[in-house]
Amino acid sequence: MSVDWSIIINVVLGLAIIIQGISKILSDAKIKEAKDEIIKTKEAQITYFKELLQAEKEKNDVVVTEMFKKRTENLKIILAEKEEEIRTINSNLSDKTIELERARKKAINPAALEAELLKIRLDKEQLENDKLMLLSFISEVPMINESGNYSKDDLPGSSFSFSYDSYLKFIRNQLAGKSENP
Repeated sequence: MSVDWSIIINVVLGLAIIIQGISKILSDAKIKEAKDEIIKTKEAQITYFKELLQAEKEKNDVVVTEMFKKRTENLKIILAEKEEEIRTINSNLSDKTIELERARKKAINPAALEAELLKIRLDKEQLENDKLMLLSFISEVPMINESGNYSKDDLPGSSFSFSYDSYLKFIRNQLAGKSENP
């Protein structure tokens, strides 16, 4: 019996093509599976970084909000002190005015009392200007609105010192600048 080699070769080649196809299908499935794993890993990393970013943003919002609350509270304390000083000056002004009237009636030298009265009036005017500037500063402190954003674009005073002495120097410099440039 004679074997037809061409048929055997064709069968072997056919089997080789089928095995190659099966191998390719299996390797494509492994590649797809590996690709899906990489995508899942990247999506998990993206989710993690988004959560990290959100947590950091919330932390920063709280810190900035607390800083502005503290500054506002400090300004309100200074304002209360100024209002108390104004009340004291008003009381002194009233007392000195009464004294001046008595001195005029008694013919005592009223010039000294008038000078003191003028000084008290100037102090009162200065304190009222200081109070107005404090109210202006308080109104400039940015507040967070419902959307979580600040209602003012520029955040004032990042390097500004809110100490009482520096505040008074700033107020007086502002007032001196306004009076020189009418």
